Amino acid sequence: LTLPTVRATQFFPPLQCTACPVSSPVNLIDNLDGTLTGSYVSLVRGEYTVITSLSSESGLTATYYDNSSQVGSSYDLGAGDPVASQSVSNIDWSSTSSLPLRSLSMASGFGVRWTGFIRPSLAQTYTFEFSLGQSQQERVKLWVDNLLIIDQWTSLVSNSPRALRAFETAEQLYDISALYKCPNVSSCAYSLKWESQYYSVGDSVSKFPVPSNRLLQRFDVPNAFGGLNVYGGRVCSGLSIAYGDGLTLAIAGQTASFTIVA
Repeated sequence: LTLPTVRATQFFPPLQCTACPVSSPVNLIDNLDGTLTGSYVSLVRGEYTVITSLSSESGLTATYYDNSSQVGSSYDLGAGDPVASQSVSNIDWSSTSSLPLRSLSMASGFGVRWTGFIRPSLAQTYTFEFSLGQSQQERVKLWVDNLLIIDQWTSLVSNSPRALRAFETAEQLYDISALYKCPNVSSCAYSLKWESQYYSVGDSVSKFPVPSNRLLQRFDVPNAFGGLNVYGGRVCSGLSIAYGDGLTLAIAGQTASFTIVA
């Protein structure tokens, strides 16, 4: 699925969920009849919003603003008037000989919003780095798995802000979103890099711009029903069991523990 460059307001509304918690994976089974069946386990009762999305390989969706002052600072970018949106292979504008989009203005600066999925190859803690140019007027925000991990929007502390994010499962899709703006084009640049070096060399990722085969576009699908209500499950004492040293042995002044399987 290839997304052409078109007017952003035609198909790119704000995200449906502006303050989602960390995503929960869903196991999908292809029914081989044009449908998929998903299954998941809810651990905490409450009211939830289910976001169903399709993904497209190789890249993210980038939405451009031709005036940096119009770029909103919120997750769903409620402010501003985007001029265009297109698919991009990665977040990397380290060569500033030309603008990332031809129709942008050199005089008034520009802003960009990226959305999609990121797919780590390893179940490890990654270091994300947003390498910027030499302008002290650049601003950037980065969300990974619906968590704001880099926030240099009101002021710029570093031209290479870094943050850690742990991924529990390799090859799983996690939400990623970023905002960037620059009022002085001549000294601006950006590149999103990552690395993981917690295991042997063969099981690590060297610091490098996040490649396109690890980024995917996101297309939300309308759900047939509204919110999801998760209720507390009923348990049966006759089928439950408690075990552990804390049931038979304890030391004064120290915490004793046991486990209940309901």
